[in-house]
Amino acid sequence: MARGLTAPGRAAGRPAGYHEVVRSLWCLSLVVVSAACVPGCGTARSGLVTRAPGASTAAVGAAAGSLQAVPASGVGLSESPTPAASTPEPGLAHAPALGPADAPVAEAPGAGLGDVTPAGAPPPDLAALALRETALPDAPVGALARAALVPHPGLAITLRDGLEIAPLGGPPRRGVVFYPGGNVDPRAYAPLARAWALAGYLVCIPAMPRRMAIFAPNRASDVMARHPAVSGWVVGGHSLGGVAASLYASWHPRRVSGLMMLATVPGPFVDLSRRTWPALSVYGTHDPRVPLVEIAATARRLPPASRLIGITGANHGQFGDYGPHPRDAEAAITRAEQHSRIIEATRAWLDALPAP
Repeated sequence: MARGLTAPGRAAGRPAGYHEVVRSLWCLSLVVVSAACVPGCGTARSGLVTRAPGASTAAVGAAAGSLQAVPASGVGLSESPTPAASTPEPGLAHAPALGPADAPVAEAPGAGLGDVTPAGAPPPDLAALALRETALPDAPVGALARAALVPHPGLAITLRDGLEIAPLGGPPRRGVVFYPGGNVDPRAYAPLARAWALAGYLVCIPAMPRRMAIFAPNRASDVMARHPAVSGWVVGGHSLGGVAASLYASWHPRRVSGLMMLATVPGPFVDLSRRTWPALSVYGTHDPRVPLVEIAATARRLPPASRLIGITGANHGQFGDYGPHPRDAEAAITRAEQHSRIIEATRAWLDALPAP
């Protein structure tokens, strides 16, 4: 287990169910702590920050404070290149309609990482927070997500207990368990999952209790148990889902071979700096929920073999396809462009991982 984090354990002599109750309360409290630890606003910056394996986190912090090149251990800052135009996958223009019963819930105020309790304010009511997260209006999955669910001859797409997309024609190269953001339907990340699966990866985006991954950070173990033949797993997530994924990686470091975080930071008590497997952190320069300064400040708690990649013009909500994100900034690029950049960065990172 990583330094600085102790998961609630089973004490001798405790009544049945005590461990589960303690873990649930501990995870619920982490929701509030996570919200309080990440600023709710930040200056939008354009540029690309990368942290190469072995690079010093101090240099990344310096990059957050200025947009100058930092000549230290391979860390640099430059304008993100404009992605090459990609050819749309055949058949993606005909998206199946989703009925009202299938409509997911968009992430709402309080569910993300950027809500800050004002100084001197009383601590939030955890029970009220949980109730609020279950009483939100429905919002449709976007057109990109619906298009990504169109059948493909090389993929097996399963919508049961979340979203699972598996490549056909041979064993997957690796497994990817991706945790959705707070109150976001797993299908909102179908465009990313489809692209990863087409590259040969088994992708599982599990449904979460009350659509909050922080209530079930160990869900990845259930996914892995259903696919015992898959060797090598990456865990990851978006927003609050990434916080939960960092918890899992910290609690079960031998079960993962990498951590992939989109528009998020590791949990406030998570220290992965001694891990030998790599991590990838992709963030948007127009994301006020998880700004660059917070990405840089928490980079020291990621493994040394980590990489930070900023997407110029990207905001928080467009990492998925679930509609506008509350208190988000307007993106300077389209949702399709942002997804293309995310796929480019994540696939290159996944392909570079050592064979399991």
